Amino acid sequence: MLAVLAGCSTGTASNDSESASAAGDTKVKKIIVGTGTQFPNVCFIDENGKLTGYDVELIREIDKRLPEYEFEFSTMDFKNLLLSLETKKLT
Repeated sequence: MLAVLAGCSTGTASNDSESASAAGDTKVKKIIVGTGTQFPNVCFIDENGKLTGYDVELIREIDKRLPEYEFEFSTMDFKNLLLSLETKKLT
């Protein structure tokens, strides 16, 4: 999951977002994050049926801090994650 985010990092996100805001360009890039749900403390479904864990909360915090991106979770069996990346079902 972190490898997906590494491709989004440019090191100048704050400058880009400031210039985009100044120009009035509000285009948001959607990033679909694929994850499994069988990894306790990392990514799992809690007793309330909510997706949670370290990776999930990290992505949610990144989503708050990067308004030029919108992150959406797609849960699936772990064995299907790499195939989904190859077929571009995940970005």
